[in-house]
Amino acid sequence: MGYYLINIGPHHLNQSGNAARGYWIRRQGKTVRRTFGAVDVVGARGGRYYWHGKPKTQVDPCPTVADAIELVNRILHEKQTHASRGTYTVLARPNKIHRRQR
Repeated sequence: MGYYLINIGPHHLNQSGNAARGYWIRRQGKTVRRTFGAVDVVGARGGRYYWHGKPKTQVDPCPTVADAIELVNRILHEKQTHASRGTYTVLARPNKIHRRQR
């Protein structure tokens, strides 16, 4: 399942002055996959999250499973502590970022 993170807050470059970003990180064996992009929030108080358009994906192969686990932990720490780029919040399970049905 992995970890879903969101960052919703002010962004001075956007016309509305706000931004909503999503991040999904998961590990499968020695491979770490990251999916990230803009999200839409539907409903009050956080409601449900949907990818806005097609998110980007990055694949990081690691030499060992231990290295992959360490990479996931490091990325999670970075996303939750770097205030200069906006801090992300981990969504509590079973919440996740959904794909829009067409």
